[in-house]
Amino acid sequence: MKITDYLNQQTQALEESSRRIRDFRVFDFNHIPEQPLMREEAKPVIDAYLRFLKTGIANHLFIFGSRGSGKTLMIKYIQRLLAKQGTADILYVNCRPHNTSFKILARLLGVPAGMQPRRTLASVLRQSSTAIDSGSG
Repeated sequence: MKITDYLNQQTQALEESSRRIRDFRVFDFNHIPEQPLMREEAKPVIDAYLRFLKTGIANHLFIFGSRGSGKTLMIKYIQRLLAKQGTADILYVNCRPHNTSFKILARLLGVPAGMQPRRTLASVLRQSSTAIDSGSG
C-alpha cells in the first residue's frame, strides 16, 4: 500500500466516524456547555451566592470531589452567569497547582507565578495594604 492510499483511506474513515459526533468542543477540557444539567451539588454554591447578595457577608466555599465530577464546570458556569448579571464576582483558584495557602493568596492577588518568595511576600503585603487603604479590602 502506498502512503497516499493509506492517507486517503484514513481520512475517509475519520470522516465517516466523525459524522456521529455533533460538537467536538465537548472534548475540550475548557468547554463549558451553554446549559449544563442542574445538579444537587450546585445548590449550596448558588445558595451561598444568594445569601451574599442579600446580606453582604462573604461566604468561603471549599469544593471538593473526585476527578471529573464537574467541580470546575459548575463554578465556571456560575461565574459566567454572574458576570452576565454584573452582580458579584467569584474568585476561583484551582488548588492542584496552588497547593499552599500562600500560593492561593498570591493567585487571588494576581502575583505572577515563579516570583522569589521574599519578593512575592513583599508584593502581596504591598497589594494587600494598598487594597485596604483604598477601601476595597
